[in-house]
Amino acid sequence: MTNTDDRTQTFTSLQRLLLAGGFLSTLLYVAMNIFVPMQGSDYSSVTQTISELSAIGAPTRSLWIPLGALYAVLVTAFGWGVWTTTRGSRRLRVVGALMLVYGLSGFAWFFAPMHLRGGEPSLTDVMHVALGGVTSVLYLTSLIVGAGPSAGGSASTPTPRLRSCL
Repeated sequence: MTNTDDRTQTFTSLQRLLLAGGFLSTLLYVAMNIFVPMQGSDYSSVTQTISELSAIGAPTRSLWIPLGALYAVLVTAFGWGVWTTTRGSRRLRVVGALMLVYGLSGFAWFFAPMHLRGGEPSLTDVMHVALGGVTSVLYLTSLIVGAGPSAGGSASTPTPRLRSCL
């Protein structure tokens, strides 16, 4: 990465690719929420949660799991990209760290699957709910910190350059 002064920052191809993970992960997650439910004839997005698409015994589990792994990889890449491109911005470095941990936590879902409704609750069901709470807090905290007072950018923050690098 080359800096000609404190206000100018160029991104390497790798950094651009990592940052693209944020956009791509969002597109993937929207697509997952639209197309995976179409594969399960008994699923209703009105009355059921997204977690039920990956539940043990769900007909959509075999499709959701690899797509969820790809989502976790993309979010982790994005978090790493934000972390490596935010020189001088402590707040955005925190956002990068939060997104990195959020992305890595995506792999924990493999160890905390829920069961379909009507079954006997198990330890993995409890772990699933707890992990849902943790990941929600990580994601929402990253949004709140990222939308802080100078989120619009200034001479000391690279936020506009992060948005325009793609």
